[in-house]
This record gives sequence, C-alpha cells and structure tokens, in this order.
Amino acid sequence: MTNWHSWMGRGCLRNAHALAWGLTFLGCQWGILCGQESVARISSRVARDLVEKSGKETVFVDVRSPLEFNQEHIPGAINVPLADIGKSTLPDAGTLVLYCSGVGCPASDAAAAKFLSQGSRTVRVLDGGLAAWKQRGYAVSPEAPAARLSQVLPVELAKRLGAENLGVVDVRPAVEFIAGHIPGAVNIPLEDLPQEYHALSGEKDWVICDRMSARSRKAAVMLLEKGLRAQDLVGGISVWAKDGYSVEVGFVTAKD
Repeated sequence: MTNWHSWMGRGCLRNAHALAWGLTFLGCQWGILCGQESVARISSRVARDLVEKSGKETVFVDVRSPLEFNQEHIPGAINVPLADIGKSTLPDAGTLVLYCSGVGCPASDAAAAKFLSQGSRTVRVLDGGLAAWKQRGYAVSPEAPAARLSQVLPVELAKRLGAENLGVVDVRPAVEFIAGHIPGAVNIPLEDLPQEYHALSGEKDWVICDRMSARSRKAAVMLLEKGLRAQDLVGGISVWAKDGYSVEVGFVTAKD
C-alpha cells in the first residue's frame, strides 16, 4: 500500500511539474512570465483621448488578420498581423496602442511582448480590444456594409445601362431570370452567390435586382462585405418592367 501511494505521489508530482513547465512556456510566448516586462493596458476612452491630443505620436496597431482588418477597424489604425511583426515598417510613433478582437484574445499581448523585446517603443494594449471600443459607441472604419448600402432608381439605371463600368446581377432563380430580365444582366441566384461572387469584376459597379427587395438587399450587402461595389435596385425587376423599360429573355451567366 505504501509503495502504491508513493508511486501515485511521484506521478502527481511529475504531472504538476509538466503543467508548470507548460504554463511557463506559454507565459514566455505571451510575455507574461520569464521576467518579461509587463504590458500596460489602456481603456478605450483614454486611448481615444490620447490619439486626439497627440496626433501622429500615437498609433493604433491592429494585430488581427488582414481579412478581419478590412471588415472593420479603428479609424486610422494600421494592420500588422502578429506573424508579421518585425517584417513590416511602422510609422515613427511615440506610442503604439495594440488591439485584437476582444477580451480573451491573446494576440495583442503576444504582439506587445514582441515589440517590447525590441526595446525601442512605448507599447500599450487596448483593454477589451475592438469589442470594448465598439461597446462605447466609438466609430469603426469602414462602416458596416448594411449602413453603406445605397439604392438606384430604375430611371438612373436605364441611363447608365451598357456602360463598361456597370453591371447588373439578377439574383432570382434561373427559371425566373430566363422568363425576363434587365438587358445585359447576369444571373447568380442568391443561394449561389457566396460561392459564385468571385466571377464578378471588382472594377465594376454592380446593381443588384430581384423580385423581392429583401433578397436583393441581402445580396448587395453580401457583395459589399466581399469588397465589391454594389447597389440595390429600387423596386427590383417588377418596377423596372412596370415603368416600361425593356426586358430580354434567355440565359446569361457571369462568365458570358
């Protein structure tokens, strides 16, 4: 019995040592342990005031991925993903305020540890990250796609129809599209748009139409989120036809 207890005790001790080593390793990676200088945190309110007062002397650094940064970020922030620290050229700012998504995101602390190891910058971490910034009602850039969505009237579309920098996407089911659509429009049903949007040129302004405004609006917002320029056609194909503008029949795809 004594030997069994002794064996169990040694096993627990080994596990405890392994756990401690693991935590220490992670702490070193994040700059929390191993004698790394602690990272000062700064609230959203204080950070905003600091930027307004110091101007270019304080810079927000978004350490998330480029995709996340492009979707929304603090106005004026630059994007330096964690993996790119040391490879990117930063502005000559007195203070860097680092942030990632929100509470529990370790990327900003890890980034701060990397910057501090370079020993030449004043570094702060935005407490609560982007989530806390937005919770206080502070602006983000760009605006949410739904807020940027604009509409175009049939009469306005008719004047521009055929221009090289303009295209029309009809997001109705194929059977409805074939029965009649705006001349020159391409058909990508709403349900297929998440997979097929890449067929649309980023050099064009896209007008989105459907029989139902909720569907065309959803499609237009989706394209805005993907970085394309999109507008919603007021009244859709129904109002277009009712106003006497021409329709054509047949099938056209985005690749035609």
